[in-house]
Amino acid sequence: MRILGIVLVGVVAAVSAACGGPDASAHAAAVPEAGVSVTPELWARVASERVFFGHQSVGNNILRGIREMSVPPGAPPVQIVNLASGPAPAGPVLLHREIGQNGDPFSKIKGFQEAVDTGVGTGVDVAAMKFCFWDIRAGTDVKKVFAEYERTLTALEARHPSTRFVHVTVPLFAPDVDWRANLRRLIGRPVPRTLDNARRQELSELIRTRYAGREPVFDLARYEAAAETEHGVPYMAAELTTDGGHLNEEGRQRLAVAFLHAVAAAADGDQASR
Repeated sequence: MRILGIVLVGVVAAVSAACGGPDASAHAAAVPEAGVSVTPELWARVASERVFFGHQSVGNNILRGIREMSVPPGAPPVQIVNLASGPAPAGPVLLHREIGQNGDPFSKIKGFQEAVDTGVGTGVDVAAMKFCFWDIRAGTDVKKVFAEYERTLTALEARHPSTRFVHVTVPLFAPDVDWRANLRRLIGRPVPRTLDNARRQELSELIRTRYAGREPVFDLARYEAAAETEHGVPYMAAELTTDGGHLNEEGRQRLAVAFLHAVAAAADGDQASR
């Protein structure tokens, strides 16, 4: 038994060293730069709008990133208000609240629809909802989720013609780096996180195909993604997270800047993806 244990330890060590999978390359590769910055004019543009953002934890990370940013000289602050803490104030504001339950993408869609239809205060100029990575897993019927999302957003756009809706791609998860995942790769078995991210990528691609160039798109997945993929499946860049899914300081700053650009573009009627 002692000899068998030594052999198994040796095999595990060899697998971990020789079969790094996407984790080895994603950790070493340079993360694509967001390529954007926040000018006083852009900041002021966002600060002049009424915005609603429906989300869960990664959305909170992005909003924290905005709070952590220094207001550009001469620009007004962006007022951020959680609707769970009280009624919406009048005037320009970035309203937000958690919608639905994690793991249930249909509850996110319904929660967003209810928030917008009940006025989100006195109505908004720009609105966006974000799925969580836990909403979309290997077993998710992505086509069914997208069909419901598209149906709901089409109806919302018809009922609220003065609101610009921003479509958000799906957050990713970082690569699994433990020996079990590497062993699965070595023997040709699928890695669960890869299967999950494949479904997330599928939904993101449906969103891009349907809306990019036609309506505003905040391509969150693109800003999170590492330079390397596993068989074409993207992973979240390890540099942007401490737990595999939520944003660290670098991730919060990157996504906060990209979010502000997406909101400003929507407010200006720009239909290009951001």
